[in-house]
Amino acid sequence: MHLLIARYEGDPERKRIEYILDKWKEKLRITKPEGIISIVDGEGLEDFVEELYSRTSRANVSLYRIEEQDVDVEKGQSEIRMILDEKKETVDRLIGFVMAKQKAILKHERKDPLQKTYELITKKGKAEVSVTLREDNHKVDMRLKISGYGEVVEFLSSKLDEELRYLEGR
Repeated sequence: MHLLIARYEGDPERKRIEYILDKWKEKLRITKPEGIISIVDGEGLEDFVEELYSRTSRANVSLYRIEEQDVDVEKGQSEIRMILDEKKETVDRLIGFVMAKQKAILKHERKDPLQKTYELITKKGKAEVSVTLREDNHKVDMRLKISGYGEVVEFLSSKLDEELRYLEGR
């Protein structure tokens, strides 16, 4: 038995987490405890529990021993690389357009070499896309690194490759 704590930043993220919990609830016997849920750590546990029993029915109190569990799930990665016969500014604008179309959020930007990091949320999950542009001999070396968990990496890699194909003239 495990206690799961999944924090979220807003209502859309909460709904995505609840969807996954609902999807897996039969297979993993997921239930939401009722009442006040707290993590208790330290000395004096017996005195604490005795005071709880004195204020409510013993049947209303459940106490479980838990320990933090580190589940090692590998982050998936994919890379798209293209050498383009365009100006860096043109490629940057076109990538910005493609990212806006995907409703990506710009999280970080660096100028030399030009590197931008975006966060995308799709129906397959959340991913990070790092775009690096280097100009050399009137050509632009474009690299997109996509990272995330689950099927979102392959999904986005395929989708972005298709969107960016016309830049290369394929």
